[in-house]
Amino acid sequence: MISVSREKEKLYTSRLVRNLIVIGFILTMSFGLQKNVLAAQNIEVLAINDGGNDQYSSKYDLKATGIKSTVGTAKISKADTSKQNIVTVSWGKVSGADGYEVYTASSASGTYRKVKTVGSGTFKTSLRIENGKSLYIKVRAYKKDNGNKVYGAYSSAKKATDIGAVWYKKILGRTTSASYNVRCQYDQKYTTKRVYQKDFPYYKAVDINKDGIKELILHSDYRNPYDDNTILLLTYYKNKVKALLCIGGSGARGGFYLSGKNLAVKTGGSDFYYAGYFTISSGKLKVVRQMEHDRDKGSVPYKDLYYVNGRRTSYAKFYSFYQRYNTENMSGIQFSIR
Repeated sequence: MISVSREKEKLYTSRLVRNLIVIGFILTMSFGLQKNVLAAQNIEVLAINDGGNDQYSSKYDLKATGIKSTVGTAKISKADTSKQNIVTVSWGKVSGADGYEVYTASSASGTYRKVKTVGSGTFKTSLRIENGKSLYIKVRAYKKDNGNKVYGAYSSAKKATDIGAVWYKKILGRTTSASYNVRCQYDQKYTTKRVYQKDFPYYKAVDINKDGIKELILHSDYRNPYDDNTILLLTYYKNKVKALLCIGGSGARGGFYLSGKNLAVKTGGSDFYYAGYFTISSGKLKVVRQMEHDRDKGSVPYKDLYYVNGRRTSYAKFYSFYQRYNTENMSGIQFSIR
């Protein structure tokens, strides 16, 4: 309700109400505003003094008491994380809004900070999201009222998780099997072969190098004490699934372990031993260290061969390296059935 008062004058107005005339020594004129009309109104009043002869026009810049402009609540329709490190947030149009503000927090109940302001014709925006992290997002609409912003309520929070933390779920959920050309090795020597995802029914999802992107380790049969227990290592980089390594085949004499930021693999038998440490850098496999003990059965007597990082070495140097990097006290990776 708006009220206008002037002492000892007869007032007349027809701008916002219909031919209203009020006479009195102290006059109060009141009228209502329509919903969603701006709260400030410039009103012209024609005044006549007590003698009824002199007339003049006065303009009053009036503000409503108890009335505020209103704007609706924005609603987030989608938070798309199909591209790595990017979340694209979309929301519906709010009638009468002059723009929208976007807020994020690291947890649902955390402190939300404004990260973007967009105009009235924009209903989506893209935000940066760290590898494997989650963002909680809210949007609110605003309209301008006499130079000030009037806000609608915040939308409900929408959780968005970087695809680097969840990409592997699509792999595990596939009904058809993919195949990969991948580096396959048993010892230090390797070749490229095609392997099939369907041959690896067990899995472990883990961030090996602690960069926020989970790797997927698929296992052929971790319970098999014989040679049929290889793993297939997959990672996600620049919006693509990448096969990095297929290794194993030693049954109960081998093993797979996590050591710091490395995947450790042991293979071997009664006259053979190999241990390799691998990590991932920029979507590529990196060999951290390797050691191997083999036996040349073409000589009589058999000849022991020792290698460290691909180079032939002495037993003493091999054994020193083995003491530092063997896997004897490590706990094996626990796999789950897909």
